[in-house]
Amino acid sequence: MESICQFSPLWRRSELVSKPQKAIEELRLQSLKLFLNRHRSQEVRNLTLNEILRECHSMFQQLLSDAAHDNEILQRIRDISMVLRTSPIGIVEATLRVWYASSVPVFTRDPQDGLPLDSAMRDTRNGVSTLTWSRSYSTEQHEVGNLGLMAMLMTSENWLPPKHPNLKAASLVSSAVTTILFASYLICPQLLRSPGSLSATTGQTDEALALFIKAS
Repeated sequence: MESICQFSPLWRRSELVSKPQKAIEELRLQSLKLFLNRHRSQEVRNLTLNEILRECHSMFQQLLSDAAHDNEILQRIRDISMVLRTSPIGIVEATLRVWYASSVPVFTRDPQDGLPLDSAMRDTRNGVSTLTWSRSYSTEQHEVGNLGLMAMLMTSENWLPPKHPNLKAASLVSSAVTTILFASYLICPQLLRSPGSLSATTGQTDEALALFIKAS
């Protein structure tokens, strides 16, 4: 993610100055318990990426549908879903898609940095045409990508992987769920400016979720 060149969300979002640490830890613990309870009668070994995706999606549904989970992060997602008249899980999926759209030029090292193909060109001294870099466009293009990156950094932990396979798998899934929900918490206000992000295919959502998990 080193190619992201505008970090303006850092000073424009109060949640990045004082993160909701208690809510983050609650999510981590709740998702850990959910996984262990679900698999207490079986031994889990070496989860595949597709299995992790299914586990995460199932936990999103459980955590967001249970109003007893009075959690600041979950509540913001629910509130935005009411404003946009969709489901809370729909908000999580939409935030993943807008994060993906913002970040994929960086991951693919797109020489155009996500700029439109018909962007203005200029000639360098050696006669090679290059795209005219736009700070304002770059700021807008990478803002959501930056928020996702900050969610990854702010929920990361220094820990030794547990030896028990179920606890190891639970820790992996819990970490992914916590980071994604915190990222959704940071990104979901952006959906109020672009509600069109709510409509997409399941394949697009799964691809975005897979990339987020790999990146984090």
